[in-house]
Amino acid sequence: MIRADQHLLLVGMMGVGKTTVARVVADRLHRRVFDSDAIIEARTGRTVREIFAEDGEAAFRQMETDVLLEALGQEDPVV
Repeated sequence: MIRADQHLLLVGMMGVGKTTVARVVADRLHRRVFDSDAIIEARTGRTVREIFAEDGEAAFRQMETDVLLEALGQEDPVV
């Protein structure tokens, strides 16, 4: 069971449906979805695919880590 004060992180391979599941779960838990890929794309103006191609996986993973730490720092629990 998820405690009301805990964040919920979904981890998995690309294309397995994490975003879809996150939206459903967030709706049921009355929480906001914190989509790391969408946030990175909005901040950089590039797709994840473009970041991988232009900057490499290591650069993307650093951005992803920064965004996930930001998610965990949210006062209200997010999915």
